[in-house]
Amino acid sequence: MRNNNYLLKLLLVTTLILLNSCSNNNSNETILPDKIYDGTIILDTQIELDAFGNEKYTGITGGLRITGILNTQRITNLNKLNTIKVIGTNLRIDGNNELSNLDGLNSIKEIGGDLTIIQNSNLTSIDALSNLKKMGGSLWISGNKTTNLNGLNGLNYIYSSRILGNPELLSLSGLENLNTIGVMAIQYNPKLKNYCAIRNAVNSTTGMIGFSVNNNLYNPTLDAVKTGSCSN
Repeated sequence: MRNNNYLLKLLLVTTLILLNSCSNNNSNETILPDKIYDGTIILDTQIELDAFGNEKYTGITGGLRITGILNTQRITNLNKLNTIKVIGTNLRIDGNNELSNLDGLNSIKEIGGDLTIIQNSNLTSIDALSNLKKMGGSLWISGNKTTNLNGLNGLNYIYSSRILGNPELLSLSGLENLNTIGVMAIQYNPKLKNYCAIRNAVNSTTGMIGFSVNNNLYNPTLDAVKTGSCSN
């Protein structure tokens, strides 16, 4: 286990070095020295989140969970987390009913595991994730107020995705650049009527293992999306 932790930390350091070397082309950008948090961190109050953010970590070897479920002292913003570039395993944002956007996560470029954004009842935008270029695991979006998925435009691969129970979701806009999705479940989004953003992915030569669409405003078959009948 110790060797595995060492290798994970080494990989994270290497990734951060590469990201910083790419950023050096912009002379106006402030390059922070790499500071890595070793382990997984759960932030469940604004005070804890701000204190963690004040440490100016650029990477986390484990996972990051931002949750409003464990404490009554609600998180209202993520602004202090704006130096984090890489998360080694999972990023989970859940149960934050006073969070309207993800501003503060703008620097994240890579997530090693899953991206889970669930049960944030007033979250209307995930645009702050627009710099995310790589994700190693699954996507789970559920119980938020977003009307689209703008902010995920930088991704070209997702192993699997679950888009479930988002009451205001109108379209899958934000997934246009995906060229591979292994499994996709899109269910119980009562206003969802536009799937055109995933045409590129469903027509990929790599194919799709599973496609489950039901209980949305419009429920096209996989063939319908492939042939352009992707909206209603």
